[in-house]
Amino acid sequence: MDENTAPRENRLLASLAEADLHALRSSLRPVTLDSGTTLFEQDERIDQLVFPLTAAVSLLTVLESGDAHEHVMVGRTGMVGFSALLEDGRSPFRALVQVPGQALVLPRADFHSAAADGLRQLAARYSIMLLRLAGQAAACSANHRVEERVARSLLRLEDLTGRDAIPITQEFIALLLGVQRQTVTLAAGRLQRAGLVQYSRGRIVIVDRDGLEGASCECYLTMRRAEDRLFD
Repeated sequence: MDENTAPRENRLLASLAEADLHALRSSLRPVTLDSGTTLFEQDERIDQLVFPLTAAVSLLTVLESGDAHEHVMVGRTGMVGFSALLEDGRSPFRALVQVPGQALVLPRADFHSAAADGLRQLAARYSIMLLRLAGQAAACSANHRVEERVARSLLRLEDLTGRDAIPITQEFIALLLGVQRQTVTLAAGRLQRAGLVQYSRGRIVIVDRDGLEGASCECYLTMRRAEDRLFD
């Protein structure tokens, strides 16, 4: 990973002023995130910020039963652990790596660098955008067919990871959508028969993005526009 170009691969970091990004650059550490790794537990004190490059991380609420509900996915357009910049210092969610890949990590000791103010302002705007995405996902869950939601989720994952071949299981998609795995299997099968995706052994390849956008509900474009406004 080129240490000079890597921060620019995360859209949130790339939106910082050049002076702020330069001040952070020496503190950003490249890491590989493995699928199934918990970055933070719910209510745990945050000791680092994580900026995904090709990985995707789920933000989950965990119930006393142990069941978890996903609110939103974070990838190369965002960061994990933003609440530490807003003076809370604890994670409101469990942050679980769902799609493995590369990321940049900023240790807590470096939060108060010369770039802290710029990063904190960006984190405040980013937190509002995440609320918007979580609300849209909840409305989508209540109003749209599973096949449309699967298409929307796959498009979002491609946007968040920059990969059209996504290492992901149907179990994860079921968790993402809050449905049974069999329901996802049927929906993914229809998308595959339509020639929009190919699925095999925990790997989904998007082969017709335009067609997949057509199969998705309105929520995909709504989410993408909400995210784009953050960087306007």
